[in-house]
Amino acid sequence: MVVYADILVLVNFITDYLLLRLTSRLSQIKPAILRTVLAAVLGAFSSLYIFLPDLNFTYESIIKIVSCALICLVAFPIKNKIIFLKSTVIFIAVTLLFGGAMFFLCESFSPKGMATTYFTVYFDISPTVLIVSFAVFYFAIILVRRLIFKQTGFTKEVEIVFNYKDKAAGVSAISDSGNMLEDIMGISDVVIVDKSVIESVFGDKKNPALKSRHPAIPVSAVTGKKLLDGYRCDSAYIKCDNKTFKLEKPILAISDVPIEKGYKAIINPKVIGD
Repeated sequence: MVVYADILVLVNFITDYLLLRLTSRLSQIKPAILRTVLAAVLGAFSSLYIFLPDLNFTYESIIKIVSCALICLVAFPIKNKIIFLKSTVIFIAVTLLFGGAMFFLCESFSPKGMATTYFTVYFDISPTVLIVSFAVFYFAIILVRRLIFKQTGFTKEVEIVFNYKDKAAGVSAISDSGNMLEDIMGISDVVIVDKSVIESVFGDKKNPALKSRHPAIPVSAVTGKKLLDGYRCDSAYIKCDNKTFKLEKPILAISDVPIEKGYKAIINPKVIGD
């Protein structure tokens, strides 16, 4: 099978972009779209290494690992070594899983438009087919991840204290990926809370002073897009695993469905570094 460089670059650009989005979802590190695109471009052109002569498994593995590290360096906002390592390991893992799935498909069924070259799967298929195939892979990974988290107790129990002026209200909460909400202004963390928490922290919601603390939080759900009422408090302290994390002016978004029994709030796992 003839390998065309332009098709190789295009297909790898689409694949790397989608893999980076999946990595973002799994690592809960949200990169800017421009950074993701630039990283995907880097990944697309790095795929041209297959035209190098005399490659063996060891050299190819080194090239792939270095390429993945450089792609993650471009894509994700590197705050510390742990975050960089985490994003890189996840990106390599999902890349290997996707490549392995496609390699198995190619070797088992020999579909038209697919071939293996130097341990690399080459696609001569339309971008539409590739995106649909990746969508199936994406949702399969997310489903498996959620099942594993539920079975292994990934959800962590934490204690959180909300502060508003001279008031403080402590509640039991959980750290769970069910809360992926973000402040549209990019200023504050968002905590999903039961409506009773709002009364404990702020008292009467009709207080005129709360109008300036009342942002709406857009949410995308299976049933469509909606807005959650939110109130910004002065600060919050989260206690987890003998550590304390401070949130500056977090937004308390009122949940429109009951929170898991026994808890009053849900925090985003990235707040405590999970």
